[in-house]
Amino acid sequence: MTRRERLLARQLPSATVLLASTDADGDPEELKLRALPADEFEQLMAEHPPTDQQREDGAIWNEATFRPALLSRSEVPLDGEESLSWEDWAQLMTLLPFGEVRELFDTALALNDRAPAAELGKDS
Repeated sequence: MTRRERLLARQLPSATVLLASTDADGDPEELKLRALPADEFEQLMAEHPPTDQQREDGAIWNEATFRPALLSRSEVPLDGEESLSWEDWAQLMTLLPFGEVRELFDTALALNDRAPAAELGKDS
């Protein structure tokens, strides 16, 4: 396989996040997230610009709208189920504990921020 073929065959990274169960059965809720193609991620950031105050504070997106948007686009639905919508994720942000929201969002961000490891030579 050539380098071109190997690069074109690459899959977007994914990860599974387990949320604590609130059911009587005690099974955790499993959510699979995947990275977006770079152009899709950049477009998503552009669609959710920070407010003036957020920009002054150093933000590069509006967290209130970007977080549910990223999660709705990153979620890989279970077989036979539909992905949750932006509205579903926005509602979940108000219902889930902060730690679970942070873990989901941080995982989605990390999947989209996979910088290749730089290997520097001996005299670099």
